[in-house]
Amino acid sequence: MIYQIQPWIDNTELEELKGVIQSEWLTEGKKTQLFEEKIKELTGAKYALSLCNGTAALYVSIKALGIGIGDEVIVPDLTFIATANSVKMAEAEPVLCDINPKTFNIDVDKIEQHITSKTKAIMPVHLYGQAVEMDKIIEIAKKHNLFIIEDAAQGVGVKFNNKHVGTFGELGVLSFYGNKTITSAEGGIILTNEDELFKKCWQLKNHGREVKGTFIHPHIGFNFCFTDVQAAIGLAQFSKLKKLLN
Repeated sequence: MIYQIQPWIDNTELEELKGVIQSEWLTEGKKTQLFEEKIKELTGAKYALSLCNGTAALYVSIKALGIGIGDEVIVPDLTFIATANSVKMAEAEPVLCDINPKTFNIDVDKIEQHITSKTKAIMPVHLYGQAVEMDKIIEIAKKHNLFIIEDAAQGVGVKFNNKHVGTFGELGVLSFYGNKTITSAEGGIILTNEDELFKKCWQLKNHGREVKGTFIHPHIGFNFCFTDVQAAIGLAQFSKLKKLLN
């Protein structure tokens, strides 16, 4: 077996996990909040919302934009299945667009030929840490009045024109699965600069509630919450980010 990529784990993760176990607070708490703050500092996003995994983060992003039955989302035809699955989970239809063979990213020159009256969003994927040409994506989205949801699952620490990927569109998603740049075992984060979208994403991941610890559920929601156990691993990994990127 030749591994494509494997996590860089040492005593740093063990020490962070030890602190969480000793605190007896294992679910979302202060460690999760600290991890989100670190991600905001890294990306420059106004909001960073932790979820159980990147697939759930993509799904919540699509739902928060009101995309569903009868709608289409343009995705690259070379990506992990979660990109297209998240669209199907929202009962919308993924429309496959060819990739640029030099970058493995969506071919920006072929996107417009796939746009129809049903198209609601473009979901570019920054595959293998290669940034998509986001200036062209933004131009197309504005021209056709489309949302942008960035699948930046493999884009931690990646920038395009000195701006972190995942922050160009309405919503962007980072992933921290075991084969990502940094890992929290499982986990994903939604990035956004829009107050209302953050609120909708928060409700969707938190049983439809605006705050935890209550039994008032104004909206339909799910249990896509993060844990402080995951955050502990993520924080340890974050402290080694520069080395891992190198």
